[in-house]
Amino acid sequence: MRRSCSPGCPSCHGERGPSAPASDPVRSVRVHMVPRESILAGVTSPFQIDKLRDGSRVAASEHTDGTIVVNESPGVQRLRELARNALGSALPVDDTLRRLKEISDE
Repeated sequence: MRRSCSPGCPSCHGERGPSAPASDPVRSVRVHMVPRESILAGVTSPFQIDKLRDGSRVAASEHTDGTIVVNESPGVQRLRELARNALGSALPVDDTLRRLKEISDE
């Protein structure tokens, strides 16, 4: 099922939503920089994949006209494969961090 999302939508933001209590554990974020010359076939917009409390996965893809939520297994699996391929093209963590620092100093 695909549909547009709004801030606080329980399907993709879960119970935490944008107004999550400060006592909630903070999740870590990993950033992986992909070199400009790499081709990420099939990736047309930023997306994220989250594992829900029940173990299922849901994906959200950001587009200019809103967020698309993908919660059907074939769609989520396709995005997981795209993410795995992108990670295979990504710079090592040390190089990514160094480049991000360089960019922030510019």
